[in-house]
Amino acid sequence: MFEQLNASERLIIDLLGGQPHGMLGLEMVKASNGKLKRGTIYIWLARLEEQGIVESQPDDPTAVMARRRYRLSRRGKLIDVNESAGSTDPIPASA
Repeated sequence: MFEQLNASERLIIDLLGGQPHGMLGLEMVKASNGKLKRGTIYIWLARLEEQGIVESQPDDPTAVMARRRYRLSRRGKLIDVNESAGSTDPIPASA
């Protein structure tokens, strides 16, 4: 099975690729200059997390309603490097 990423997912991967410490969802919305929306960012992030492309952890584990910080997983980094190199070959789901 090969990854088929849409424009929003590719943008999230691109944004996270330059952030080794990760980003909050609303930080990605702001950095996207209107391309990502508050109402859908977490849907995209959940989908990418289910696919093993991004991973998250609480920004402040002691907070009652902790915000989550997202970063690329090992697999997500492979996708980011592949796209940055200009490759059009999809990444196998087993990567």
